[in-house]
Amino acid sequence: MKRNTALHLSNTETREVSTEKSSIRHPFSGAPVMTREAFAAAIGLPVTVLVAQAERGYWPELRVGKRVFINVELVRKRALEQEFSL
Repeated sequence: MKRNTALHLSNTETREVSTEKSSIRHPFSGAPVMTREAFAAAIGLPVTVLVAQAERGYWPELRVGKRVFINVELVRKRALEQEFSL
């Protein structure tokens, strides 16, 4: 039995997110933090790659006891702050 590792949101559920700049759909719009495994599945990276990147500081982590979560809200905020160009 596979356990849902995302907080407050399943991996397959999507929600409409409206911001001042754009309206986007993504699978983790409602969860402020996700486990590394759930986040890796949501963005399509192998778990081992995401864990290595997080340990190097490329992804913001939140540690609660022995559990490690990716701060999805901070990832979203940083992405919106970056200037997008083609």
